[in-house]
Amino acid sequence: MTLVLLWLSIVVDGLAPFQWSAVSVPIDWIPFRSMLRGSMEANFWSLVAIVVITAVFLGLASRWQGMRGFLTLGLIGTVAAVELLQMHVLGRTPDVTPVLLVVLTAWWAPGRLLATRLA
Repeated sequence: MTLVLLWLSIVVDGLAPFQWSAVSVPIDWIPFRSMLRGSMEANFWSLVAIVVITAVFLGLASRWQGMRGFLTLGLIGTVAAVELLQMHVLGRTPDVTPVLLVVLTAWWAPGRLLATRLA
């Protein structure tokens, strides 16, 4: 249940304010470029939030050993789909950075999570 609520919060947060536009905005395909514009503090906390939420999701997913890979791919797909949908959400800038951060955290975190659980 917790995983479903966390997944739902990722989708809702990524698609807020739910004002759809017929005109699409292009995706920023250069990683971290959008993080170098605007407020550095806000961008830093956005980066931290993505990494922490991904790590928490993977930590909760590690309870189901047989489903961990499926849940990780589902999270990556969900974040990618949200970024694609942001092309039509007013006030949102679709970016490849969140997808890349989820992939990097999913690659880095499992060994760390297992090591802290065994310690």
